[in-house]
Amino acid sequence: HASQGRERVQRVDHDDPEGLAIATTVEVVPEHLHPIADVFRRGMLDPQSADSYYNRGNVYKTLGQQRAAIADFRESLRLRPRHAPTLNNLGTALLETGAIDEARHCFETAVQFDPQYYRAHTNLGWIHQKHNRAAAAQSCYQRAMQLNPGYAVAVNNLASLFFEQNQAEPARQMYERA
Repeated sequence: HASQGRERVQRVDHDDPEGLAIATTVEVVPEHLHPIADVFRRGMLDPQSADSYYNRGNVYKTLGQQRAAIADFRESLRLRPRHAPTLNNLGTALLETGAIDEARHCFETAVQFDPQYYRAHTNLGWIHQKHNRAAAAQSCYQRAMQLNPGYAVAVNNLASLFFEQNQAEPARQMYERA
């Protein structure tokens, strides 16, 4: 299984002068797997395997090499065009390069292909929130929370949205839930 031995952590990019910081869940490669990451970086993968490109894209993304991650996610999608996790990860990499419209399209497509993929709902909500579309953002966050009630990123983002709208009580309730 591709994710065996990996940890999932929430990463929040606070050093963003344009206010495009996003809280995303990414896979972190543990130290004992660094030799595998080196193999991925050297390009030793099965050129016909969408998983190979997806996994290497995740490694590049974790290492902060967004352009390389984007290239690998796109190649993975060429081989497996309807894979929501790849679309979502491509979207988060694109966000980190400032390609917001393209990222939004990735999240929308991921939700279309897999309506149960709560991470894409959350990331789409974040884009709506940053563009002052509060109702659309709230709807996306609530859908993500319906799909995965314990998903703290969606809960925190909804709390943040309520706070931005001066809705103190709902914000407090969401922060307590997280």
